[in-house]
Amino acid sequence: DLAANGIEVLQAVERQAYDLIFMDVQMPEMDGVEASRLIHQRVPEDRLPRIIAMTAHALQGDRERFLAEGMDDYLSKPVQMNELVRAIRGTTALSTGLKSSKQVNDTETSHVRWETLDSYYRVMGAETNAFLEELIQTYLPNARKLIADMTKSLDANDIRTFHRSAHTLKSSSASLGAMQLSELAKSLEFDSIDAFPKNSAERVNTLQVELELITPEYQKFLIEKKHP
Repeated sequence: DLAANGIEVLQAVERQAYDLIFMDVQMPEMDGVEASRLIHQRVPEDRLPRIIAMTAHALQGDRERFLAEGMDDYLSKPVQMNELVRAIRGTTALSTGLKSSKQVNDTETSHVRWETLDSYYRVMGAETNAFLEELIQTYLPNARKLIADMTKSLDANDIRTFHRSAHTLKSSSASLGAMQLSELAKSLEFDSIDAFPKNSAERVNTLQVELELITPEYQKFLIEKKHP
């Protein structure tokens, strides 16, 4: 589930229980620190989710401050995959001898940086296949929806939704090694701070084209992992 601000986070937590929340510290209306504080006040201790703070502006002492506010861990953007998995598991790194993603893909022509997925294997070991399957199967439809939302926001002249969707697509794509798609989304995010960028429709269409290129690569990866 996605939330645009701390208020939406609280509403989501009140609707259902979560095991894990990635809490963006810099959110409009209510920031992640305040949202985390209120979650601890409102949610019974036995139902408290694990909360991981995320921020692009890391300062000395931030980690200690976030932990003091009730967060369980802290990640600085851009997120390194080994740190992401470590934070999810709450454990130190593990080693593994499992077959790497690069061994089932042609890295020279690929639109996916498979080294990113390999970092999960180095940390999670034997649990990685199931984890990546769920992650990829969640990412692909979400990416399609985000691109569709960007197209709709152009028609509705909704710059806020356009900018937020580009930001989310940038981050989620990078987490799975879809770096070309991530960079395209990043440029649209940067260019849409105050107004729609030039050639917005064409650039959003390029996002869709890139997504169609990486989709069969991920599908092949999942098949190979199920039937090595």
